[in-house]
Amino acid sequence: MCLTPKTGCTGWLYFVLYHNDGILITKESAKSNPGQIHNLKYRGPMTIYYMKYPEGEKIRKFKQYPHFLIARNPYVRFISSWGHWRGEDPGHRNNVTAEEFLDVVVIPKKWKRMDHVMPVSHNCRYQHPLNYTVLRVEEEALWFDGFIDKYNMSDKVREYAVNGGPRLFESSVHDRSELTRYVGSVTGTEMWPGAPFESKHHQGSAKKFTQYYTKELAKKVTSYFMDDFVNFQYPLWDGDPDTFRFV
Repeated sequence: MCLTPKTGCTGWLYFVLYHNDGILITKESAKSNPGQIHNLKYRGPMTIYYMKYPEGEKIRKFKQYPHFLIARNPYVRFISSWGHWRGEDPGHRNNVTAEEFLDVVVIPKKWKRMDHVMPVSHNCRYQHPLNYTVLRVEEEALWFDGFIDKYNMSDKVREYAVNGGPRLFESSVHDRSELTRYVGSVTGTEMWPGAPFESKHHQGSAKKFTQYYTKELAKKVTSYFMDDFVNFQYPLWDGDPDTFRFV
């Protein structure tokens, strides 16, 4: 599974660490120090074993396994990345607009965490012959339970929760849910409802991001993330809050 920053990857990384290596980081520790999962000293032997291979070798060695990536609407993800960047140094960065962040920091690649803002297609090398199945985070409420069941992880998820692991995800959509409750989700004006893991630097970008967009910024973000729009079939947008669709 390719887990790119700013796609809700942190909660999944904690679970993968527990599932593959038996290492549990409690929900209290995860919430107060979410960045620890990105430090190799917190990774287990199976995870490090996989990571040590060059990309080409990974493709040859692991091609027999199913591959997944989690995608996120690029317009929302960009604002989340901008918020993360500003939060690193709020005293000096709070006055930097989203458009300035794109022009002066992102496009010239002047951030040490470029993986937080580069297109998911590039981070996951989507064009490589891994045959990724794309899972959109806005639709996680629809695919999470089936995904966990299909790959025999249901017992592990329950065990993980009982032992104090951070919440991975909980869908609010069930077999007896009435479709009339989800008209906004069906039409794309809302995400499908659920409860994901929320780390210390969770910003709730999906609820407020449109206020930061102008038509010009939307045009620039569209151009920068075009590969993600094409590969993951997200709708293009003109910056008008009334016309935005998550999927």
